[in-house]
Amino acid sequence: MSTVWIGQVDLDRSVMPRAVSRLRGSGDETARILVRLHGEVLGFVTLALTEDDIDRDGLVNAIRTELAVPLARHLAVDGLSLAEVAGDEPCRARARCHARVEAVAQVPMTVVVCTRDRDEHLAACLKVLQQIHHGWFEVVVVDNAPTSAATLDCFRRMVGDDGRFRYVREPVAGLSRARNRGVAEARCPVVAFTDDDAQVDPEWLRCIAAGFARDPRVGCVTGLVPPAELDEPAQQYFDRRFSWSSRLEPRLYSLTDRRGLSSLYPYSAGLFGTGANFAVDRELLLDLGGFDEALGAGSPAGGGEELDVFVRVLRAGRSLAYEPSAVVWHHHRSSDRDLRRQLFRYGTGLTGFLTKYVRDIGTTAEILSRVPEGARQIWRMWSPAAIGRRAPARLVLTELAGMAAGPAAYGRGLRRVRRQPTSGR
Repeated sequence: MSTVWIGQVDLDRSVMPRAVSRLRGSGDETARILVRLHGEVLGFVTLALTEDDIDRDGLVNAIRTELAVPLARHLAVDGLSLAEVAGDEPCRARARCHARVEAVAQVPMTVVVCTRDRDEHLAACLKVLQQIHHGWFEVVVVDNAPTSAATLDCFRRMVGDDGRFRYVREPVAGLSRARNRGVAEARCPVVAFTDDDAQVDPEWLRCIAAGFARDPRVGCVTGLVPPAELDEPAQQYFDRRFSWSSRLEPRLYSLTDRRGLSSLYPYSAGLFGTGANFAVDRELLLDLGGFDEALGAGSPAGGGEELDVFVRVLRAGRSLAYEPSAVVWHHHRSSDRDLRRQLFRYGTGLTGFLTKYVRDIGTTAEILSRVPEGARQIWRMWSPAAIGRRAPARLVLTELAGMAAGPAAYGRGLRRVRRQPTSGR
């Protein structure tokens, strides 16, 4: 089976790529390489691999050809030449970069990581969180309804006496419940969220801060979520099916500015980002009531809580900034069984989230009027034009089954929330 090696290049440090998740293997036929300059994401290049090391000249030519526009734009701002970046000597003029936003580096942030009985994933996550470059930040690990002390033991082993990290136990199961607990525990004005199976970039928080600095109305920032591995067919299908790493231009979204956006806006699933990589103004999120605990992993709906937050931020009159240089690498599900479970939950989460707005008298007509176009767009998501080949019928049917189950699942989630004790937010 052909696998894809994932690497990244920082042109101001070296032209040769370094591994994201693993070293090159014998089955790797192609490489997908994320290219950055002074921390700014320029884009991806794909190379055919040989038995030897990465062909340096081939990589440089691919960067110069495929990423010519963003590269030229960045160089023009910095007053640098292409030869300084792509020549024999790597560009080291970091101090000359005018695209970097140094003034926002001191914005304090709380990172919330919610986990449940996945200490192996959490150990890797905590290791990279300790490498973050930021002025001041804290990490709150929310242990959600654990069945053992494994998560606490992992936390103590990995963190030691690092005072930036705190452990909190939330006894009621559910990702939204856990995230609300994390927000309640946060001590900083901005709360950033990532998953326990994700790998944050050391510059992640600095770039999140740059997103907030784009406009005083920004209430939420999302970022790029590329795959850390593409070793299995399930991972490769997921990467084609979801566009977490395809949008490379920064953008500000608001409820009134719909230039070039679909008629489904702002209810377009996945347009703004995903739950593995976003940050919210804490006071705004509390004013909005926090995460809807009838949505999200662990609820009958299984997902959709971050989509709901994105929409509520916009409906509150605030902006959402997409900042592709805020990178979080994600480990996609590797087995067909896990992929199908995830696709089913994505289906229930999508229609569960939409059901919430159908039930709201203020948005009922707005949502129902878009059902025909929404159905057409959903069907096009599985087309060869969208994912490069015909989608396997079993996976399409799995998502459709999830979508069919979503409305009833959201109703069950609401009834469950009413029976639960009040969360600590």
